[in-house]
Amino acid sequence: MSLAMSLAFVPMSLVADDLRAARRSPAGSPIVFGREAVFVLPDDAGPIAGLAGARRALAPDRVLAAVVQKGRLFEQAHPDVTVVRRRGRFALVEIAPDHPALERRTDEPCYALYRVEPGAEVFRDLRLQDVRVSPDPAVQAIVERPSMATFGATLGELVALHTRLSPSDFYASAARSCRERLEALGYAATIESFPVAGGEFANVITAAADPAVPAAVMVVGHLDSINHADGPEAVAPGADDNGSGSAGVIAMAEALQPLRERIPLRFALFGGEEQGLHGSRHLVAGLSDAERAALRAVINMDMIANLNAQSDGTPVAPGVLLEGGEVSRQVIEGLAVQAATYTDLAVQTSFNPFASDHLPFIEAGLPGVLTIEGADHANDRIHTAADTLDRIDFSLAHQILRMNTAYVASLAGT
Repeated sequence: MSLAMSLAFVPMSLVADDLRAARRSPAGSPIVFGREAVFVLPDDAGPIAGLAGARRALAPDRVLAAVVQKGRLFEQAHPDVTVVRRRGRFALVEIAPDHPALERRTDEPCYALYRVEPGAEVFRDLRLQDVRVSPDPAVQAIVERPSMATFGATLGELVALHTRLSPSDFYASAARSCRERLEALGYAATIESFPVAGGEFANVITAAADPAVPAAVMVVGHLDSINHADGPEAVAPGADDNGSGSAGVIAMAEALQPLRERIPLRFALFGGEEQGLHGSRHLVAGLSDAERAALRAVINMDMIANLNAQSDGTPVAPGVLLEGGEVSRQVIEGLAVQAATYTDLAVQTSFNPFASDHLPFIEAGLPGVLTIEGADHANDRIHTAADTLDRIDFSLAHQILRMNTAYVASLAGT
């Protein structure tokens, strides 16, 4: 017979920041889930000393697991699974240990499920007052440069296409348009094709200003869109996913022009992301040893412009999730500082990377970070014809662009 267990939910504000006090307690190590610490306890355990929180029984013969990325899509695919907690793009669920969803972690679909044990950190809400610094006038000057006119013009051009499915003539048109925009900003840009089963895919990539100096920073996003609801030939405006990130790459290329002589930069727009991160995998595979050694940060923008409500409809403050691997920790910390100093964003961090173009960099030991809108649990419009321009929140996109631009500017001064 399985031992009856229960979950205790305690505000993180009541738990020591470094969790050392919690780990010394009889309750053991909590699971960090945003603003809550979740203790897994025997069902007959008494109160946690000094910590008050709600309790919930864990169903017999079930384990606790975390959903990362698109929580709503997971729930639609697995209505049999009981959701314990929802928060933004994350969920805690109780699930049978042999459930098929626990065994399948691929680049598609747009969520992943993994078992969590005491001591795990699913994601964390940062206390930004702890990391905020005094503004740097040199950085501040660059932070003001991202143009929402450029962002909006680029996004409007991309969304006007029937689809940006890779490969298709529509995608080829989008790639040519973005290459021309980068060239107009003074960057040497190329469209680099590569074969994938099912067709010829392509990336739009800029070269470093000095070919002898490898890039220290890459700013990337995926250019393709897809419609899973109605089929590959259907309308796929992809305004948020990922017209917003693609337009953000162009806007940052413009904003960072004054720094090109101070820090080597490259920009990339990937094809085939929706079919399995093909564009970013192709680029990473082609990096030389010197290019890998020089790379200090990869900033990936994927969905930066929907201000999503919580699943119950409750409005949320503008927020961003910074997601990476352990190799990305320094970049995530640096981005959080810039967000706290130059934006009004709420910031969450996660070290469980999945399903976007930062992942191939992390797998190669390179510091990739996904910057993505927060609280998207209620966003079920992506990969449908409903991901349209009228849903775009330009203010949120501007805040995320300010954060990313400030971080690159801060590196240029070191």
